[in-house]
Amino acid sequence: MKLLQLLLFTVFLLTACDPGSGNKTDDTTAAAPKPAGEQCFTMSSETADITVLINTAEDGSVTGMQSGTVHDEGNAYYTSYQSRITGVWSGDTLKVNLVTAIEYDMQESQEMWMLKGDTLFVGEDKLLKSSCDNIAGTELGTHLKLYGYWQSVDDPKSFVRVRETFWIDEYEGMPNATSQTQMVILDECGGNPAPNGAYISTEDDRCFSINVLTETDLELTYMARGNTLKYKKVQE
Repeated sequence: MKLLQLLLFTVFLLTACDPGSGNKTDDTTAAAPKPAGEQCFTMSSETADITVLINTAEDGSVTGMQSGTVHDEGNAYYTSYQSRITGVWSGDTLKVNLVTAIEYDMQESQEMWMLKGDTLFVGEDKLLKSSCDNIAGTELGTHLKLYGYWQSVDDPKSFVRVRETFWIDEYEGMPNATSQTQMVILDECGGNPAPNGAYISTEDDRCFSINVLTETDLELTYMARGNTLKYKKVQE
């Protein structure tokens, strides 16, 4: 009897100390953290085109941009929008906060997106994973490349700052000259198609044709006057 009691007590101790036994939660069922880095997703249908770029940090937080155009001929509805994305992954669910500029109206919203394999579910839309190289010539790619601080070549005291969906004019030494307006990237302005593929259109009714846009150089034509504006990207 004493031997049996000793055996039972030993089994009890081994079970209590075994990390794989008891009521321990099975971590193998937990979703793996999303790998850090950049991912792009696209969708194209008869009525809409959507591109999403998300950048996941090591801690699972997310920043990015969403760009979309609606061309619903059946309902004669056409528009475009750009959204700034912030959020965080929770398993395969991305909890996002959106700041969206649509027809110069700013809207804030929260959404829950789901990633299954290579498909990102954004509401009722299904976006497929795509190479981020493919967005270079899209409205989203243009918008992202414009991000930053640009100094006028002709007037070094004149600057333009592009941040999220804002176009900000600044002039060194004249803080009262700073002005901020909403901007969108369009392929037409005032009914005229962009001669070089894209316009910057601002809420205060300015249209700029993008002639040159690289990592360091920006050349625009101000359509109201026809004059050329040249900028160099500088550190803020």
